[in-house]
Amino acid sequence: MSKAFKEGCPRASHVHCRSHNLNLVTQSCKSVNPIRNLFDSVVQLTFFLSASASRKNILKEELGEHFDETILGPIVQEDEEDEIEDKSAELLVKSKK
Repeated sequence: MSKAFKEGCPRASHVHCRSHNLNLVTQSCKSVNPIRNLFDSVVQLTFFLSASASRKNILKEELGEHFDETILGPIVQEDEEDEIEDKSAELLVKSKK
């Protein structure tokens, strides 16, 4: 698309949108081990907190008005919580080794 635009307007410059810039940065960060580990930890923590209603409620109490329900929305059914809590605990134990 930018090539076709450049042909019509050779003096124009192409600027990526914010989401594309964020995606480019995220992709380039995958090659930096400490940053990749940070992203992995954030994903595991988010999964750990959102997989349990009780942990989610504790977080909600601690954050008070700063808690945003959309961040930790329901990702599992209530009947799956026990199984996921066990898997979450396993992940945390493995990550500490």
